[in-house]
Amino acid sequence: MYPNIINLHLVGDSLDCGFFSGDIKKRNSLLDVNSNDKLIIVGHSDQYGYLEMSAERLEYILKELNLRQVGVIKLHSCYIGKANWMSEFKNELKDQRINFSYLCGPKGLYCYTPKYARKYKVLAGNISKNFKGTRYTLDNVDAYF
Repeated sequence: MYPNIINLHLVGDSLDCGFFSGDIKKRNSLLDVNSNDKLIIVGHSDQYGYLEMSAERLEYILKELNLRQVGVIKLHSCYIGKANWMSEFKNELKDQRINFSYLCGPKGLYCYTPKYARKYKVLAGNISKNFKGTRYTLDNVDAYF
């Protein structure tokens, strides 16, 4: 489905507090990530912010890691999709020319079970792409770019 699934774990408000999965860890860069890939960002949040970061701060971290494009950005973070934080983050990505197809985060608690499959906010980005067999299709989005 996705050639690469990259996990980024942020445990603080700086780049040196994160770690990556796979080859990304060796390079400490997201430069080779493309529109077929999925970036999963794991951390604590509430409806008002991701790890108490502003949307601008998380975008800055991704920019510093050389992210230019990605298929899906999925936030494994409780309540991040409940209010407007994801929309603010989407606009920050757009302003900094980080291109993506979908941005996704839970509206409630983050739980990885089929019972909660429809309890996500999915926003469309500026790369038109459908990942068939997943929630990442234009039919499932809550808002378009």
